Amino acid sequence: ELLDDNTINPRNKKELLATSLSAQYYGENQAIQARNNFNSIFRDGQAPEDMPVVAIDKADLKDGMIWAVKLLVKAGAVGSRNEAERLLEQGAVEVDGEKINKDKADIAVVDGMVVKVGKRKYFKIVVKSA
Repeated sequence: ELLDDNTINPRNKKELLATSLSAQYYGENQAIQARNNFNSIFRDGQAPEDMPVVAIDKADLKDGMIWAVKLLVKAGAVGSRNEAERLLEQGAVEVDGEKINKDKADIAVVDGMVVKVGKRKYFKIVVKSA
């Protein structure tokens, strides 16, 4: 069988195995869709289509801006302000594809903007009226 072939890359073997197991339980179409979704997020680094939505109160904004650390803590993306500051210093936070690298940075909040924290944690911001 293909899984016994030593010329195939081990990552491709895992993908084939995962797809075939998913197809057994959920059907061929859903297995292919899951594989494509996984590849777009983890291999290609794209934002997932179904990411969590975080509501930010308009009252938390000052002239349409919010402190990056406050945003990460309010969104539940980090466990503490120190963790948020560390991630910002490391350049591990992006807003709509643009790196935010200063812990004192104010971010202009736009309804529907996408925030990426680390390699794989995404969320979408929605501004709600107070």
